[in-house]
Amino acid sequence: MAGLCGIVGPRDCPLGPLLTEHTRTGETPQSYDGGDVRVGVSTMTDANQPVSATPDVRLWVWGDVHGVQTADGYESRYAADDVPSTPAYCRGLYDRFGLDFLSRVNGTFAVALYDRQRERFHVATDRLGTHPIYLAETAGGAFVFGTDLQALAVYPAIDARFDADALSAFFATAAVPGTQTVFENVTELDPGTTLSYDLTAGETTREQYWTLSYRPVDRPFDEVADEFTETVRTVVNDRLRTDERAGVLLSGGSDSRLVLAAADDSSVVTYHMNDWMNREARVAERTAEAANVPFSLLQRDDRYPARILDDNAAVMNFYGDFNQGHVTGFLDDIHDEVDLLVTGLYSDWLFKGLSIRRWTIPLGPLGTFQLPWEDAPADADEYVQRCSTELPPYLSASASKSLDGILADGVEAGRDGLEYHGVTYPSLRELVSYGECYPMSNDADLFYYGLTQTKRHWTPFLDNRLVDLALTVPVKHLIGPNLVNAAVARLDADLAAIPHASTGVPLSRRYPLDFLQTKVNAFDHLFVRPEHGEKSYHVSGPWMEDGEYIRDTSFVLDTLVESRAVIDALPFLDWDGVVRTYHAHLAGADYSRQLYTLLSFVRMPAVRHLAGVEAVVDEVETVTEVGAVGEAGIVDEADMSASQFQSTPAGTNGELYEHGTDGTHSIARSDGGDDR
Repeated sequence: MAGLCGIVGPRDCPLGPLLTEHTRTGETPQSYDGGDVRVGVSTMTDANQPVSATPDVRLWVWGDVHGVQTADGYESRYAADDVPSTPAYCRGLYDRFGLDFLSRVNGTFAVALYDRQRERFHVATDRLGTHPIYLAETAGGAFVFGTDLQALAVYPAIDARFDADALSAFFATAAVPGTQTVFENVTELDPGTTLSYDLTAGETTREQYWTLSYRPVDRPFDEVADEFTETVRTVVNDRLRTDERAGVLLSGGSDSRLVLAAADDSSVVTYHMNDWMNREARVAERTAEAANVPFSLLQRDDRYPARILDDNAAVMNFYGDFNQGHVTGFLDDIHDEVDLLVTGLYSDWLFKGLSIRRWTIPLGPLGTFQLPWEDAPADADEYVQRCSTELPPYLSASASKSLDGILADGVEAGRDGLEYHGVTYPSLRELVSYGECYPMSNDADLFYYGLTQTKRHWTPFLDNRLVDLALTVPVKHLIGPNLVNAAVARLDADLAAIPHASTGVPLSRRYPLDFLQTKVNAFDHLFVRPEHGEKSYHVSGPWMEDGEYIRDTSFVLDTLVESRAVIDALPFLDWDGVVRTYHAHLAGADYSRQLYTLLSFVRMPAVRHLAGVEAVVDEVETVTEVGAVGEAGIVDEADMSASQFQSTPAGTNGELYEHGTDGTHSIARSDGGDDR
């Protein structure tokens, strides 16, 4: 697993086991032993670490740094003819600014720094916590940190104990809120924070160098769109000016299309992942042709989830589901073709108001009609109620608290704002709009973090210049007219003329006509001209329909049976509840997320270790059609085979016009799954 780890304190805690857990095949592990400080780093680059800074400082970086903000303006790392490595670049920044360089730097990273002269050790995250750092203390007083939560859980000197409430939140939502983890004695470092350890006193202090603060500026939409367009163009071309080969993960939507539109140099190649050449894939291919760049379809076969399960489960930090590590199964296809993968991730979160709930009109069996007006919670209690959902049936009776009770326990009004499970937001506004991805571990999606473990990648929308701009955009411009569509139209009329794969509306269509046509097309796509492939789970979007895949194959069933020993060994999981959950899904309920979260959990190496089941279960080899035999109901383990279950068609999910939230928490991208 790529990442950063270290131990500060007694030498009876060796670095070796911790670094081994942070390393995967193809990475370059490097270790440092400075007596009371031992640090390891494992990356997908060949940059030597640590680097030495003045006067007697060692520095490590995992991630990427693009530039620095100075009193004279922004300086790009890529402006030099010979672009320095990220560690070497950060060494230069430290020599110029000292530890204050962290508040100036633009990037997505985790940093460790040892000042031998002052006997101080520091670890820090970037502003959004995209490369999370987890912290623990041994019984002997050693300070242990790492970016791999599973590695800390199995480290011999750490007494890892599952936290019942955090586990309930994880199984219900595929994430643990705030800086909590699923372990009682392991926490996450706050985003935008430097933790300093004084080796002489044996004490730690924290300094938050950046806080997410929403500062809307009321100005016309076109003015915001103009600035957004130019900022995207600047950010994209700044990063792509090097001679690295870049591959854009291209959807049929708008976010990744904006990257193509903004790039002055069209030397990139594009990839699209799908199960078949459906509407989404056809639009992506048409977009690549219009941009005059190569296009490759990375086609998933029917066994794809089974093939990526164990690889993705091994690198998870207990947020997201294994199937969201989308690229894992295609690494051999793209490894030698490109140096850098580029995505449009988090554009919808920052510039389309993904987390902002809209008013909706219920339409019975047709679903809901979503209006472009915010339905803001009145207070933190109402926010908690909206985030709450039922706990999965497979949790044992020991999970006595409801999710809303668990979430409410972590809310507290403080001097600096609203504290939500260890993270302070200046107000309810920041929590409502950005709480799902700040810190990034709140995001119940493995896509971004999974990429950090497989291939060097970059998304322009996490660049500081775009994040700063997003925090000034009024809500009315985030939930009404589409800023991303407007930017594509300003940059490339040909790309903007291509309809969005999900909405069927050209990106050049002005608001409110695009809003109205989107609703009409949604009805057409769902009821008049739905698109399906050979399998029931082959649909028109970028990802397979997980609920149907679970019903039509034995993949989940086989994996659950093979993982029975792990489930039985963990007191908070109930096997009969697992069976009930699976049967209820076969009968038409949608437990796909909860089942995939369970599969992700029981296949994590750390979970198997803590359960006392060390043997790695062989990859599921059989994915077959489920026979139409028997009835849905509770069965004994001996009866739990694919031939005993009947696949029952599910009813209409009732989300015809919903594209953002389901009234509780976000369940889909507002851009129809674009780039996710």
